[in-house]
Amino acid sequence: MGNNDSSAQSLLISKKIEYDAFVNHRGIDTKDTLASLIFHNLEKRGIKVFLDKYSIQVGDKIPETIEKAIASTCVHVVIFSANYAESEWCLTELCLILKTRAPIVPVFWGIEPSELLMEDKGGMYARAFKMHSDTGKIKPQILEEWKLALREVSDIKGLNIHGFGKFYKIVARKVIQCSRLRVQFFGRRRAIRSNCKERNRTYAKDEIACKSAEMQTLEKEIS
Repeated sequence: MGNNDSSAQSLLISKKIEYDAFVNHRGIDTKDTLASLIFHNLEKRGIKVFLDKYSIQVGDKIPETIEKAIASTCVHVVIFSANYAESEWCLTELCLILKTRAPIVPVFWGIEPSELLMEDKGGMYARAFKMHSDTGKIKPQILEEWKLALREVSDIKGLNIHGFGKFYKIVARKVIQCSRLRVQFFGRRRAIRSNCKERNRTYAKDEIACKSAEMQTLEKEIS
């Protein structure tokens, strides 16, 4: 096991997990298409996903709810799309995600990973950052933090998506791998499926064995 795996395990042990996956996305590009597709396909496999459209309830304070969800998520799915870098909140979320040190699955929806480096001044993300700079509303240090966040994620191998297909199976595998770490080291209080019926009991070994079997079933289902 490598140092990165050990670090991920330590992180999962040290924090309370509420969600298996958090979907960071640009609403106007993907909320009703790609992000929702990921949400529904993971949820129907018993994977608890945070997507603001479905997870934020009436009366919830939106920023606080999102920040709490980010801090208590097992793996983050970040969808980079054409208008992603125009959103101050998307970039702020990305910085919060990186601070958790939880695993990230980058998904490049209709763009190339090189956009994150902004080496092409005529690129979509470079133009978006120029817009942020020109408005004068964003402090230079915040802009730099956003740039560093994008560069850091650009080093992570992601998924290049140019059509819907069944790519979500790859996303599901990654989420399940991270969920397996949580199950292995401290179990979950929520049953993944209805046949894990002992959710209110504290028999950790039985719970872990039950959920480990569920993980194996899910992996076979999406293979």
